Amino acid sequence: LADSANARGLRAAWHNHDFEFDPINPDEPNGPKAYEVLLSELPASLMDFEMDLHWVAFAGENPVDWFKAHPGRFPLWHVKDFAADTATQVPVGQGVIPWEEIFAESETAGMKYYFIEQDVCSGTAAMECLRQSIDWAKEQDFMD
Repeated sequence: LADSANARGLRAAWHNHDFEFDPINPDEPNGPKAYEVLLSELPASLMDFEMDLHWVAFAGENPVDWFKAHPGRFPLWHVKDFAADTATQVPVGQGVIPWEEIFAESETAGMKYYFIEQDVCSGTAAMECLRQSIDWAKEQDFMD
């Protein structure tokens, strides 16, 4: 896939969810995680990683640890947040994700672009949720 994309002047990127952070073998809880295998088997010359920060945090992982372990591999970020109950997505800045800590490592990660999003927003409030996220982000010096 990555070879084919690159041959056409495109770049392939892997977008994660939470399940990539489960052990590959459930009988080995400390065994390798799918995300570790993907990062080690897909060379940086062929594949980027589009880190969905919400799903990393939802899986109980710290995105900063991944940035430091694999510097420069995460040029694309999905920025979305969740409430303390970890089941409810909320506008960015209204949840529990430590955005300033994460954005402080944007250079380590190799971040070029980030995308503000929210998978679930109650009823017909999608545009209002997006507005709240963007307004909050505009107020954060660390998100410039």
